[in-house]
Amino acid sequence: MDDIARELGVSKNTVSRALRGLSGVSEATGSKILAYATDNGYQFKRNDGAMLQIAMVYKKSLTNDVIFWPSVLSGIVEYATNRGVSLCTFTVEQKTDNDLLASIKKHAIDGVMVINDIDPDLLAGLAAWSKPIVVVDSYSDGIDCDFVNTDNSNGIYKGISFLAQNNHKRIGYVGVKHSAVSYQSRYEAYLHYMNRFGLTRNEDYIWMEADWSDREYFQSKIVMLANRELAPTAWICVNDTIAMTFSQALTENGIRIPEDMSIVGFDNSILPQAPPFTTLDVQKKELGQRALEQLINRIQNPKRPYTSVFINTTLIVRDSVRRLP
Repeated sequence: MDDIARELGVSKNTVSRALRGLSGVSEATGSKILAYATDNGYQFKRNDGAMLQIAMVYKKSLTNDVIFWPSVLSGIVEYATNRGVSLCTFTVEQKTDNDLLASIKKHAIDGVMVINDIDPDLLAGLAAWSKPIVVVDSYSDGIDCDFVNTDNSNGIYKGISFLAQNNHKRIGYVGVKHSAVSYQSRYEAYLHYMNRFGLTRNEDYIWMEADWSDREYFQSKIVMLANRELAPTAWICVNDTIAMTFSQALTENGIRIPEDMSIVGFDNSILPQAPPFTTLDVQKKELGQRALEQLINRIQNPKRPYTSVFINTTLIVRDSVRRLP
């Protein structure tokens, strides 16, 4: 506890209250403490006897995120702390980590929580271990286990429906280079609901190679928007960081939001200083809490049918969508 307080520059009492899920700590500070504690293998214990031991497995790159994944981890840790569950963290350093599975098996683990996408061989190895598993924010047809995901399809439906209600008929899509399962689900939902709403897709305005840090990509694409009779009047972005970079590039090229072009993001994960995007809010803490709840239920009821849980999104209407005549 002293190490956490010293590393994060907060008091020991603040750390203690955050780890026990008590009031008096801001959500931002509490999330930061809980995420740091989880990532550094802090053992969340109560003094009332034995407890379940849960292994959390995720790629180390997830720790680079400052909003989405810290909130998911915060939900997991709070739920574990309030129920006397011990958490062990195992981070995947590379695409494949041959030593990680052996390392996990050395511990007295009762269940495994796989967070986001990991190497399929590692996931298969964990499944073959015959320990209860829940996979969060990902999916695999080849693994029999429980899954907890955001309802990405319904979120995209809400976004396209909102744009259609505001008389947008030409809606583009901005995706990303890497093929996370959740991002693929959003893209497939975009294709499906554009058809369902009778809206014509233009392949020139489906951009699937974006990266939030690559401003040049957007600059090279924006030249295609010169013909306003063909260009989309609105865009669905796969996440809020992409929406933020895209909007900045549009603004730099004299294209105003929402006067000239409307944008809908996804995740509700933008920083406070970012533009006020309309977005789909992902219940990030709930995602983590439901995953651990499902895993504990699986440990206690190993013969029940496997379950896929989908958590709904909420449309957050802000100032990035214009109603067309």
